[in-house]
Amino acid sequence: NGAGQRVGNFIPFTDTFAIDESGRFDTGDNDNLYIVPTTTRTSATTYTISLWIKRGKISFASYLWKAVVGGSSNFYFASDDSFYWNDESSGAKLEPTRKIKNIDSWTNIIVVFDSTNATAGDRARMYLNGVRVTDFTTETMPDEDATDDMWMVGSSNTTYLCSPQNATGERWDGYIAEWVYLDGQALTASSFGETDTSTNRWIPKDVSGLTFGNAGFYLDFASANDLGNDISGNSQDFTMSSGMDATNGSNQMY
Repeated sequence: NGAGQRVGNFIPFTDTFAIDESGRFDTGDNDNLYIVPTTTRTSATTYTISLWIKRGKISFASYLWKAVVGGSSNFYFASDDSFYWNDESSGAKLEPTRKIKNIDSWTNIIVVFDSTNATAGDRARMYLNGVRVTDFTTETMPDEDATDDMWMVGSSNTTYLCSPQNATGERWDGYIAEWVYLDGQALTASSFGETDTSTNRWIPKDVSGLTFGNAGFYLDFASANDLGNDISGNSQDFTMSSGMDATNGSNQMY
């Protein structure tokens, strides 16, 4: 009777927002963005990060981000495609059992640090394409009211996107879109995306109306020669590494 049959290029019905640009990062060119924070945070106990990624290589060890401080806060892919997010100062670490091995589709990653939460199991959370991750190889929660090292003001404290501390080796290879850091907010996946009613795929929402806090930022990669431009209103602009092209926009993709 034709139930469940679809013909042709099926267009999403829930088309409320479209991401137009992304940043392309090539490990061979040492592509990365970095910033030395100068703004005191709204909160050292609460933040949310959301970004969309598309891997360019699998079975490849690399950092998605690394905040370099007394400890560190980082998101790391291992060579076996396992990955983890951790914050050494608070002790929080989430390493899902699931692996991300696709190089032909986008994945929305959301991490939430919420150490003031009275429920211990909710103080560190991760969502992949709108679904909260509950199956972990490693799941370590921070102590109540523990502080994190994601964004620490200081002349030697640099936050890198797509690179480790020394900016050599283990650099991200792939694409990133809509990188959002909310200072002082602990939100769920529904603030960043929704399930398309016709395809059941996780699609993005407009995040421009969210509260970013004092040190929050929003990188939309819309400025071709200034991919680190922050449009949150906080002027938390990242610097493009010397390997990135700041003249003809070749690191920007549609």
